[in-house]
Amino acid sequence: MRAGVFAENGVLAKRWIVGLAFAIASYGAILLMVYTHHSGLVDFNSPPLWWHTAYGLAFAMFSAAMTFTVPAVFSRFDRSSFWLLDAMQPSAYGIYLLHFIPLIWLQYLVYDPAFPAFVKFAIVFTGTLSMSWALTVLLRKITAIQELSNLKAHRTQTDKLCAFFPYQSRADSILNFS
Repeated sequence: MRAGVFAENGVLAKRWIVGLAFAIASYGAILLMVYTHHSGLVDFNSPPLWWHTAYGLAFAMFSAAMTFTVPAVFSRFDRSSFWLLDAMQPSAYGIYLLHFIPLIWLQYLVYDPAFPAFVKFAIVFTGTLSMSWALTVLLRKITAIQELSNLKAHRTQTDKLCAFFPYQSRADSILNFS
C-alpha cells in the first residue's frame, strides 16, 4: 500500500516501536496477573474482582496492541530483503496449504524420543518447512497446477465469460456491487 495508515511510510510504520513497547508491557501485565493468581497471593478458586478486572484489561490491551503492532512491523520492514524469505515468496501459499501433513507426521515422529524440547522444535520446524516447500516446488512444475495458479490464464477465462454479459466490459465489473 502506498498511501494511508498502512503505507510504507505511514503512521503505523513510523511508530512501530511504540506499538511493540505497549504489546510487551501489556504482555508483562498478563504474566504478572498469572503469577499473582498462581502464587497464592489471591484465592485460586475464586479470585477477587480486582484481579478479574486487571486481567481482563491487560488481555484487552495486549490484544489491541498486537492488532496494530503486527501490521506496523510488516509495513515498516516491507521493503527489507532477506534472501530466504525472498526465495520462499513464490511458494508461500503452497507451503501454507501443504505444511499440515508433514507437521503432524514429524510431531508424531519426535514424540517418543527423549530429545530436549528445542531439538524437537528444530526437527519439526525445519522438516516441515523443507518438505512442504519441496513439495510445492515439485507440484508447481506440473502443467495443470501451473495453469491453476496462472493469474493471466484465469483473467482470460473470466474475460471469455464476460462475453455472455454484453452490458459489462470487464470481468471485474461482475463483482462490483456498487
